[in-house]
Amino acid sequence: MGAPKQKWTSEEEEALRRGVLKHGPGKWRTIQKDPEFSPVLSSRSNIDLKDKWRNLSFSASGLGSRDKLKVPRTKGPSSSTSPSSQTPLLLPSNKVAEALPSADPEKNSQDGKIPKYSSMVMEALHEIGDPNGSDIEAICHYIEQRHEVQANFRRLLTAKLRRLIAAKKIEKIDRAYKITESYGAKSLLATKSPSPKKDSAKPLKASQKGSLAVKSTALDAAAVAAMKVADTEAKAHLANEHMMEAERVLKLAEETESLVTLATEIYERCSRGEVLTIMQVAQSKAAAQIAMAAPNNNDAAGGASASGTTSEPAQEDTSIEALARRVQEHMTLASNPTARRHKFWETQPVGQFRDAADHSLADGAIEPPTPLSEVRADPYPLPAAFEWYTCDLDDDALLTDLYALLAHNYVEDDENMFRFNYSPAFLRWALRPPSFFRAWHIGVRAKESKKLVAFISGVPARIRARDDVVRMAEINFLCVHKKLRSKRLAPVLIREVTRRVHQENIWQAAYTAGVVLPTPITTCRYWHRSLNPKKLIDVGFSRLGPRMTMSRTVRLYKLPDAPLTPGFRQMELRDVAAVTRLLRAYLAKFVVAPDFDEMDVEHWLLPREDVVDSYLVESPETHEVTDFCSFYTLPSSVLNNANYATLKAAYSYYNVATKTPLQQLMNDALIVAKQKNYDVFNALDVMENESFLKELKFGPGDGQLHYYLYNYRIRNGIKPSELGLVLL
Repeated sequence: MGAPKQKWTSEEEEALRRGVLKHGPGKWRTIQKDPEFSPVLSSRSNIDLKDKWRNLSFSASGLGSRDKLKVPRTKGPSSSTSPSSQTPLLLPSNKVAEALPSADPEKNSQDGKIPKYSSMVMEALHEIGDPNGSDIEAICHYIEQRHEVQANFRRLLTAKLRRLIAAKKIEKIDRAYKITESYGAKSLLATKSPSPKKDSAKPLKASQKGSLAVKSTALDAAAVAAMKVADTEAKAHLANEHMMEAERVLKLAEETESLVTLATEIYERCSRGEVLTIMQVAQSKAAAQIAMAAPNNNDAAGGASASGTTSEPAQEDTSIEALARRVQEHMTLASNPTARRHKFWETQPVGQFRDAADHSLADGAIEPPTPLSEVRADPYPLPAAFEWYTCDLDDDALLTDLYALLAHNYVEDDENMFRFNYSPAFLRWALRPPSFFRAWHIGVRAKESKKLVAFISGVPARIRARDDVVRMAEINFLCVHKKLRSKRLAPVLIREVTRRVHQENIWQAAYTAGVVLPTPITTCRYWHRSLNPKKLIDVGFSRLGPRMTMSRTVRLYKLPDAPLTPGFRQMELRDVAAVTRLLRAYLAKFVVAPDFDEMDVEHWLLPREDVVDSYLVESPETHEVTDFCSFYTLPSSVLNNANYATLKAAYSYYNVATKTPLQQLMNDALIVAKQKNYDVFNALDVMENESFLKELKFGPGDGQLHYYLYNYRIRNGIKPSELGLVLL
């Protein structure tokens, strides 16, 4: 019979709730082993935890295990309406995440009348009903119009959206959110349960009951049969889902076992000092399995081959190799779990994930140049309502239109709190270097209104990749109006700028992106140094650290009033030649770097107000220029903040230290940036920047920047510290 089950105590239930809150539902063994909960749950098995959690989930939703699939009957008319009828029935109320006790304000309503944020989000998406999805502004506006929300509602909402995406209830397309098709179908089935009609008839007399009993028997039987059929269909559907889930888990277990085998082999061989790839291990492992499966004597081996007894190891070989390829292909995507295959980029001459283990591919051009006579002469077709437009940046009106397009539609952070705000002066500087091509400033306008709705640009550059100096185009400012992102204009813009670059007999390009595409040559991280910590905290850019007050934080980031290095001064025109020599010698140590001449240095590094600042150290004795540092200005618009509209940010550019320690040189750069009223100083961990970031109190940011080369392969990629290129 087994030991009788013991009743769960309140301490055990509370420990289970906190364990699920910490590790998530389904992690029963992890919860059992957690030292925080194991003393309380030591007498319970993982099956006990799973069963108890299911019961707690149903209890929190007001449903028992028998009530889940039944349609309730009403016994008579009711004058009140259930609170749940006030909002659309989109979410099953017994979802695990919503049954958890939490410090989340959305779950602390005492009277049960305040909907949870997840229900608010699903209600908003359902009611707005935009097939292309709704952005966070529309969701916020809908919820704020219908519910009372807290002051930190936006941050809580952003976190809730992430959880719903992780739970596959909603999906994010560009910057819009929509209910997933699979979850929407389930919700629709839930809403189609027939609701009972209220019986408004008067109570029957005793003499009438007998005469009506016979007439209602058939109807009652039909209703019961219908309910039984519906109940059976629902259970069958649920059983089918469970079967599919079991098959998925079984397959996952098999793949996990193969992966463990692969990882063990890699560990053992790496421990012996071998240098190898995943595919090499997979192939050798599979060959060993085939050899073990084959009989020792030749006759038996021939018989086994003829009878097909070696097919099973061969299939295992295939599965291991396939798994290794998948691991190899997706290792680059580890920082972006939601990344999808890129149908457009897989047709372009760029490094592909599938080529990561192919050592036969050499560095250099992926495709040879095409004869200029074969380059397409006509622009690529656009949708009928739009037309190509070559932008003249000398035209102030056009520059204003371009600024407006970028200011309202360009790069934003994930939480929609900040957006890059390139100034018109910055755009002229960035898009008109020496020997620029006006034809590479490509716009798309609406034919009727002539409004600029999309843009992409390229500028010529000489970039050294290992020992080869290659003429390339630096591609930047790809921007499509938010309302037109379903028109698939971005691939057309990329093809068109590629066509125009090819017309100048240039076949390679460099570009950056905040998302993972095939295939980055390196991935860098942004670091941030607070210069005005109070403002940064007020706008949500950063937050107070543990056990920190505002006054302590201000003191922590306080800087001297003036630079400390003797001879530290602003760069002037007469310094161009000396700075060029310094910069060329310094950049030669990196795998990928620009090949600057004096014209380039004069354009990119000579100071311009609120665009670029450059400083150098001149020896007081010899007047030799020994060190150099620079940063450019890129403010961000602060969205939805009543007190601040702009965040003034400096971005580290090119820095060379030969006599002055780099940390001291950059500390002086921070001081002058503070003097110029910058709020934050940002830097990528490229070149030798990593040597001063932590020491000067930079903090790692959430954002990553991926560097790419078009039609040029650098096998195995490079480290951020091997990159000497900064793209705006």
